[in-house]
Amino acid sequence: MSRLAWLHVRQIFWFNFNKPHRKLKLVTQGKLNHVSHKYARKVHVSHSKKPSQGLLLATARRSLSQPLVSASATRVFESVGHRSFHISLPRNAAPAFWLVFKPISKLWAMLWGRYIRRWWAKVPQDQKNQYLKLLGGMKGIIIGVIVVLTAGTLINYYIHLDENPLTGRTRFMSLTHDQILVVADQEEKGILDEVQVISASDPRYQVVSECSMRILKANQANCDQIWKLDWSVTVVDDDSTSNAFVLPNGHIFVYTGLIKEMRNVDQLAVVLSHEIAHAVMGHSIEHISRGQLLDFVAIAVLAAIWTVVPGDGIALVTQWFYNKLIKLMLDLPYSRELETEADTVGLGFAAKACYDVREAPAFWALQEALLKYSPGIGIPEFMSTHPSHESRVRQLQDVIPEALKLRQACSCQPLSSADPVQRVQKEIELLREKHENSKSKNDTPAVAS
Repeated sequence: MSRLAWLHVRQIFWFNFNKPHRKLKLVTQGKLNHVSHKYARKVHVSHSKKPSQGLLLATARRSLSQPLVSASATRVFESVGHRSFHISLPRNAAPAFWLVFKPISKLWAMLWGRYIRRWWAKVPQDQKNQYLKLLGGMKGIIIGVIVVLTAGTLINYYIHLDENPLTGRTRFMSLTHDQILVVADQEEKGILDEVQVISASDPRYQVVSECSMRILKANQANCDQIWKLDWSVTVVDDDSTSNAFVLPNGHIFVYTGLIKEMRNVDQLAVVLSHEIAHAVMGHSIEHISRGQLLDFVAIAVLAAIWTVVPGDGIALVTQWFYNKLIKLMLDLPYSRELETEADTVGLGFAAKACYDVREAPAFWALQEALLKYSPGIGIPEFMSTHPSHESRVRQLQDVIPEALKLRQACSCQPLSSADPVQRVQKEIELLREKHENSKSKNDTPAVAS
């Protein structure tokens, strides 16, 4: 079947969420919108084609020649204590059909496999021999069916291969951009219903908004994917959460707890560039597509487990072991790979926006120290969706030279001679001394009175 014919069939039978209302966004102009108090103020940018005057985003059209942080926002990055920081991949949500189909199909596979196993155990031996003989005579048909199904799966996998336009990496993408936008819009509404947001007049909002605008405007010329999203900014009023993410529709969420963790706007830019890179490269689509592919394989594996493994208890243990194995061997390493890719691409975004990219390894080195000298036990890297802070420092240090060259090529102002990593080393040393003093006090035995 030709690629064109297959795409036509897919358009008819595959769950297609390409709604006409999505097209209406392509004819609107960027403007500052007031919404209800629940949703605070959001700024959207939509384009039918690239405007000649550049990208409009997040704030009323301010010149980037103005100071990035206003006088009222000079205290935004004051140090107010430490917490372990962890940025997250945009929330992944599958289409509504898959949310229902996935658990039902897996349950069906388990019950069907269990039924076959229990039925086979009750079949007399002479009938078993007859069934086996019948299956032996149908060996050619069975092999043919397996070959056809395998070939169909491989063809379907091949025609959904896509190249990451920013890195050239080949990936499997079974969902379309419009499909994920519908899901992202629903996720956006759910998040906004649950959180409290700060107003657009708040200095913290202005810093995040202006930083986002600067990053996107600096990269719009060489990144067509930026034009496909309707960018907006929301700052969540939650000092206890240190997090930031960007939904696949371009909605940037930053928690005030993250802003408190930042030492300067360059660190904020590094984190925002990382999250913007996730959205621009379509990592949510990629993650969901790959998850669906593995789920289809899991259905067959579950059916085989509950058919072959004797006893429900052993089958449950085998299924648990299989799920853990898939998670440790496939899911988590793949998630860490996407995080590393977003780190590299995001560093380039920040460099083009003339931020000090040297703050990236400095920031993660401090986070590693905070984790090391804080109570509790950290999660090993092989069990995490993200690389360890230490691994991130090493990886970012490897790509810093190229990022600095890129920054210089963009005619940015020269950086100061002070190395952010050396500045952070002093903070790390203070943390180490504080930790050792606290430990020595706890180890000192109490003197009896």
